Amino acid sequence: MIKLPSVQSASSQLIATIKRFPLTVISAVFGTLCLVLLVHNHWYDYDNHSAGTLARLAMCCELGLCTFMAASLFSESKGYGLVNKIAVQGIMLVLVVAYYFSINHYESFGVSTLTRYSLYIIASHLMVAFSPFLVKNQVNGFWQFNRALFLRFLLSFLYTVVLYLGICLAMWLLDDLLHVHIGNNYYIYAWFCMTGVFNTLFFLSGVPNNVHELEADNTYLKGLKGFTQFVMLPLVTGFMLILYAYSLRIIIIGSLPKGYVSYLVITFSGLGVLSLLLIYPLRNSDENKWIKIFSKWFYIALYPLVVLLAFSIYHRVHQYGITADRYFIVVLALWLMCIASYFLMSNKENIKLIPISLCAIALLASFGPWGAFGVAARSQTNQLEKMLVANKVLVKGVIDTNRHDVNDSINRRVESIIEYLIKIESLDMIQPWFKINLDSLDKQENNDRYYYAYGEAGNIMKHMGLPGYDYGVSSYNSNRHISFSRASRGSYTSYSLNVAGYNYYSTITSDRSAYSTHDEDTAYGYTCFMAGVDSFSIVPYKQAGKFGIKLKGEIVATFDMEPVLTKWKAKYDENNYDYADIPGDEFNIKAEGSKYEFQLNFTRIDGSVKDDKIFNVSFEGDVLTRLRQVVY
Repeated sequence: MIKLPSVQSASSQLIATIKRFPLTVISAVFGTLCLVLLVHNHWYDYDNHSAGTLARLAMCCELGLCTFMAASLFSESKGYGLVNKIAVQGIMLVLVVAYYFSINHYESFGVSTLTRYSLYIIASHLMVAFSPFLVKNQVNGFWQFNRALFLRFLLSFLYTVVLYLGICLAMWLLDDLLHVHIGNNYYIYAWFCMTGVFNTLFFLSGVPNNVHELEADNTYLKGLKGFTQFVMLPLVTGFMLILYAYSLRIIIIGSLPKGYVSYLVITFSGLGVLSLLLIYPLRNSDENKWIKIFSKWFYIALYPLVVLLAFSIYHRVHQYGITADRYFIVVLALWLMCIASYFLMSNKENIKLIPISLCAIALLASFGPWGAFGVAARSQTNQLEKMLVANKVLVKGVIDTNRHDVNDSINRRVESIIEYLIKIESLDMIQPWFKINLDSLDKQENNDRYYYAYGEAGNIMKHMGLPGYDYGVSSYNSNRHISFSRASRGSYTSYSLNVAGYNYYSTITSDRSAYSTHDEDTAYGYTCFMAGVDSFSIVPYKQAGKFGIKLKGEIVATFDMEPVLTKWKAKYDENNYDYADIPGDEFNIKAEGSKYEFQLNFTRIDGSVKDDKIFNVSFEGDVLTRLRQVVY
């Protein structure tokens, strides 16, 4: 017979949980109240000062959940008395309050503020993982403690979701059957209460009490081993082999790795480390000797992938400077190298080092000149300074406010950097170049710099004598547009394609924004297509309307669309509707080089018309590739 807990035992357990984690429970209740009031007071209203205060309080309460919990666990592990426990909790409370005052208003809820907050949340969660084992060398106890926390989290989440769905169903039935009006906001309030209060209390009640006894606990879930051994490790191994094959491919063809490869390396390396942590207690058993062998080769295999990651990020850092995202990639790459080296060379294999080191990285990267935004701001400012000096916009450390004619690509790069500096709240880096206060250029929109960064950047650029806000879009919108389509007898634009005499076929699609600059070396958008193992890209080339087909950094063929489009418009747009259907046998352009010949069969071409010339072209269609000679 199942014995259900009595009301008395449940209430006594609740009281014990509150006594054990007092500030954590207070943070949960007060944070939930703030979120409810925030929704009730229209959080999206930037002129609502109470909403800004509630948002800051809610953020600090969320930060306090794990911070105060870690402080309580640390005090328990050290056997502190009441006075010392209050002192430790007081230190954490001071830090949370100090963070509250570091956020001024909604205008500070930009990239840097939210990223720093995310780093603090990550650090606080990691602190919970190791705080009871900060000094003692209880590695197995550390693993068992975090296993218990993880399972309790899953159970808490299950209870919370099921109860919330039940509450929602009850509210809906009251509304629909008994006509008791329940507004939509009450469903949100219920979610906040369930996740903020119930979930927190339920989770805390299951946190292990005596962590010192966990060192002797050899409990291990067989299902966890099966999941790790037969699901996670094969997936991680498979994806790593794909990355190795991709590395070999880019070495053979001599191309640069795709930008997102660095994220893949970080993700799958992290999953591999996590998988090894999940089966850590089994590594010394006789039937699981394969774990040590796999671990060794896994960490060895990380080195070439980190080299791939470094190669992927180096080109972008060298060309565009460091941003916060690239900073984190570089730091995590170095961390992976250090972790791999430690587990390969050390006999201790202290897995506590993983959360401790990640917590330290999260905290150190959040502030100071060595932090993500300090390094990014200096890097982007240096990039901006070089461009402005080269184009004589910045002369002897002072901005020349006269009108300047610069290349479109330079103009866009300048605008992009200024926008970024505004978003990360580092506009003060370029303030010494100006004789006026930059904030005064944008008083009407300074309540929310992140969302109005484009407008503020435009105002600053106009003061510098450069084209203003979103030059490419405004330039495009101020001109006439022309659209060409492949003529079709039916209601569809499908057509048959004669591929005789060509070696390869591929489809192409470009975006208008990709071709707003004429410089193939600085164009930030282009379209790619494959011909065998070769990866070609179509990029702007020298002048508006002209394009180059690039392979391994070299232009192998070019084609000029402007004269062809002008001819088509004159021939087929008789009523000057700026729209024309082009016969299929004419809607093609050839691009010939010494080694390759390409035929571009278009289905659609769009462009802007200015001074009777068509430029800013985007298109889609098919491309056929012929090898004029065998290329070794």
